[in-house]
Amino acid sequence: MTKTTLSYSTRMLATAELNGARVSFFEPPHSEPDFPWVDLRELTAAVCPPSLRAQMVRNAAKICRGVQQPVLTVTNGFDEIEIVSHLTAQAVCATIDELETGCPDPHGLAEEAFLAVAFDTYSKCYPMTVEEVVAAMGNLGGSFGRPAH
Repeated sequence: MTKTTLSYSTRMLATAELNGARVSFFEPPHSEPDFPWVDLRELTAAVCPPSLRAQMVRNAAKICRGVQQPVLTVTNGFDEIEIVSHLTAQAVCATIDELETGCPDPHGLAEEAFLAVAFDTYSKCYPMTVEEVVAAMGNLGGSFGRPAH
């Protein structure tokens, strides 16, 4: 049996500095209401201790169990990168906060830093009306963020 690999493409919207590291934001890889997606490796480099980075990249899909495709490999020009939805990025940051503190703390340091940079970046490069924000909040990840069957 041959494994089929689907290829998606997206366009980078902007880069932002998060904890002194560059993080790239991308158009959602679908046409439904959603927030921009984030480069997973850059995000983990910005919010993870070096000893946790590879583990977080490997396990990002497990963090959002039950979601169809929380991590997508996409082409960006000539490069293939892994991007995650806003929801998955926020969950990765929350997991890092929990690993560092030993307790689930809603909106810990990594998550707060990500959210501040993300929404500042979204407002500049991906402006949305109130209605679009509400629609995106109810559709995080678009078709890729729906429950797995």
